[in-house]
Amino acid sequence: MSRPILVATALAAEARAVRALSLPGVQVVRAGPGPERVRAAAPRALASEPAAVLAVGLAGGLDPDLASGVLVAPEGGSLEAGKTSWIADPGWRPRLVRCGASGGTGVTVALPVLRPAEKRALRARTGARICEMEDAAWADAAAVRGIPFASLRVVLDAAADEPPDLGPAAEPDGATTPAGLARLLRPDVLIRLPGLALKVRALTRALARSLEAALAD
Repeated sequence: MSRPILVATALAAEARAVRALSLPGVQVVRAGPGPERVRAAAPRALASEPAAVLAVGLAGGLDPDLASGVLVAPEGGSLEAGKTSWIADPGWRPRLVRCGASGGTGVTVALPVLRPAEKRALRARTGARICEMEDAAWADAAAVRGIPFASLRVVLDAAADEPPDLGPAAEPDGATTPAGLARLLRPDVLIRLPGLALKVRALTRALARSLEAALAD
């Protein structure tokens, strides 16, 4: 029996989009956002000894040339708070690139980077084109077990964009629920949520279809 490909996601929307395609030989796991949640979920997720770990999800743009909706398959990346770095598996990354993804490096952050000034500073420090919250942790967990790792991301917010901060609405597992959103009590944020939800849905569906194309023989 062949080993599965583990598609690692953080958000429910990401996991739902991939699962909707029922890709053969693919196992989807949602760990929640952030390196710590990945480290907690990795032992159980990797117990099946998958053939590869592919981190798939949304990212923030740091490179001003990256528009929202652009696919990125990083050559490698690093953890902002630490010395952990990773290089994408040379066998798996080309398969992700062939679906139209560009390259560059990514940086894994512990908290969302929302303001344009913060994005500019992070790019200046790291040279990364995108930021996300899981890749370095998944790459490290996979490397310890000798499992190939690569990442496919779609840019949600461009470098000049400032998305709303939904941190106060997050539940302990990182999910955003209606009850959590009600805690925001900020009209300027709440009025942007329907548009953001539609954008996330469209981008995660497009990302899942790109993954499907990349995995097709």
